[in-house]
Amino acid sequence: EIWSRYYAEVHGIVFAVDASDTASLLEAATELQSVVTHRFIQNKPILVLVTKLDLAVSQTAAQISQALHISELEAKSSC
Repeated sequence: EIWSRYYAEVHGIVFAVDASDTASLLEAATELQSVVTHRFIQNKPILVLVTKLDLAVSQTAAQISQALHISELEAKSSC
């Protein structure tokens, strides 16, 4: 986990997801879960930025949200 070395110094996270890369959504969901549960990230804002939504092969914003379990993360959030 290369990024966890930097977590203590961050003020927030921008987590980018490619809506056209459906094969990587499971990996993205796993990584996002890992990020938000890290002790240095708790209580810090996280922006999930979904790119390439305009492409015909892309998942919809709702599908991305479901795949990343955003509603569950919001429920656990204290921000």
